Amino acid sequence: MSANNHYLNQLRDTLGRWTEEPAGPNADREADVASFEDAPPEGYATRRGYALAAAKAEVPATTMASSRDARSTAGIRDWWGEHFMSAAYASDSGKQIPVMDDDWRPSGQDRKTGRALSGNRRVHRMKYEGGGVALRMPSATMIKAYARENDGGAFDVPVEVTNTHTGATITAHVRLTQNGPGSWTAMGLGFKDGRDQAVVSEAVASVLEARHPRSALVSCGDLHEKFAERKRAEGALPRRVNSSWIGAVSYDRANGVSFMVTKDGRVYGKRATESMHNSAYTTRDRGAGEGWNKFMRKADSVAAARCDKCGRVYVADIGHVCTGWQRSRRTASPNQVARSAGLDYARDYWRKARAQQSKYEAENK
Repeated sequence: MSANNHYLNQLRDTLGRWTEEPAGPNADREADVASFEDAPPEGYATRRGYALAAAKAEVPATTMASSRDARSTAGIRDWWGEHFMSAAYASDSGKQIPVMDDDWRPSGQDRKTGRALSGNRRVHRMKYEGGGVALRMPSATMIKAYARENDGGAFDVPVEVTNTHTGATITAHVRLTQNGPGSWTAMGLGFKDGRDQAVVSEAVASVLEARHPRSALVSCGDLHEKFAERKRAEGALPRRVNSSWIGAVSYDRANGVSFMVTKDGRVYGKRATESMHNSAYTTRDRGAGEGWNKFMRKADSVAAARCDKCGRVYVADIGHVCTGWQRSRRTASPNQVARSAGLDYARDYWRKARAQQSKYEAENK
């Protein structure tokens, strides 16, 4: 595991905004909350159960370790149970980025009887393997159809990923948006480990962008490095500054480049550290123009350009992966049926864990 990164650990709400710890249980759900009182306070299911029991509280997505293996189709009930438990949920009256339901079908397609929460057949899942990981999620065909019906907005998809070298498996959700033909943005939600987040995110994006999804991960190379390359190509979003001739500035951490956009639209890139960039543009002691002349003008230049669609500036020699989707996000009401199913699964989860612990203690007295 790699070292934690603070910005990855910072909680976000169901619309992707920064948020605080989820609110505690509500009085009208005391019966549900009380059912977790005997569980170990450090237990994942305990914390998640408390959060889900608070029906009026917003709950961010999280990840959890799983005992299954993504290479196997076994345990489909637990597969969905863990995803109901770990998904993001808005409050009762809130809105959130849509989450693919367990019974989703394209409009006009017949719904057959099955074991989804609705009583319909569950959405078709597929396994994609390669690059040291096995990924199981709704099929690429279904995800692309969902994106079309979501009008290009962001949405969350359940995934399960197994490290084929160690056998470790993680249950998670990935936020997806199709930026254009063959171009997707994928970001794992609730990850505490930056490397895990990068590998899972890139695995999903690689499958969706491939002409042959089933073999996409076989020849994809190092997923972590590929994710880093993708981030380097995203560029940075400029912010306005107070100046008579400088319109906006931004800093690209992935490439170590400071960008400056003049009011007439010209874009300049300079090789610089973040502290150097901040010294030039974030102090109240001088204007942006003075900061440019003092810190940036003589720094090594980098060819720069700006995307007309998303507004980001980027290193021209690297190219650009457009993230125009970030400007518009479609929202939906939370799936309270799935939330209740997640609460039920959390309750069963900790009860089984407590029974196993009691058995272990009895056998080792």
